[in-house]
Amino acid sequence: MSVIFTRSAAADVNGLPFTLVVPDESVSDPTLIDNLILVGRLKEDGFDVSFRVPVEAHVDGVDISAYPKYGGKIITPGLDCRTVFMEYEEETWRLPRPHFSSKRQVPATLAHHATLNTFSILAEH
Repeated sequence: MSVIFTRSAAADVNGLPFTLVVPDESVSDPTLIDNLILVGRLKEDGFDVSFRVPVEAHVDGVDISAYPKYGGKIITPGLDCRTVFMEYEEETWRLPRPHFSSKRQVPATLAHHATLNTFSILAEH
């Protein structure tokens, strides 16, 4: 039985938040940080799942310096498929946590505006 430990939130290879919807079955405990996903069930539903350890990152063309915990990947089925790189650490595969920026970025259209009132740009339209 192959399993992946997941957290409530993950990120895809583009850093976008990602929720892995598991068909039919998974093991979850709200008191724990991780949940269990049965890989066989994912594969039956069309997911492409590849397990690796970090020294095998080159097999998938992944730069180990960018992904030092590379543990393989999950590709979702369908035309709008998304790829999630798993992390491998302490003999366990996990989905990566999303990285949120602590600084709020001002949109470029407002960045050069002379006022702090973000609605004032609307008066110009």
